[in-house]
Amino acid sequence: MAGLLQAFLGVIPRCRLAFTRSAFQRVKVFRRWGFARIVAEVAFPRAVAFWFYFLAFLAGVVFYLSWGLTYGSWNLLRPEWVGAYAVTVVLVGFGLVGMLLYRKPG
Repeated sequence: MAGLLQAFLGVIPRCRLAFTRSAFQRVKVFRRWGFARIVAEVAFPRAVAFWFYFLAFLAGVVFYLSWGLTYGSWNLLRPEWVGAYAVTVVLVGFGLVGMLLYRKPG
């Protein structure tokens, strides 16, 4: 418990006065060790993130197809269906961007 408190206090910036040419200025001084040292770092596999974004993309496409087949609306810009297609754009957009960011390097 004492180590956790000591690590937490290491995160809080300490202020000191520094001389400048014009006047006094407050300067934040951070310690090198802190709370981040005791937090576990988890290696998150890129493949898991890629497949999550692929499923988001696929959900957007399936939602668009099912909505179009159910209600006969294929136009994304019609005002009465804008809410449904906003969901489609968000799912497909985040899916594509996520797949591009988490694809295999090289």
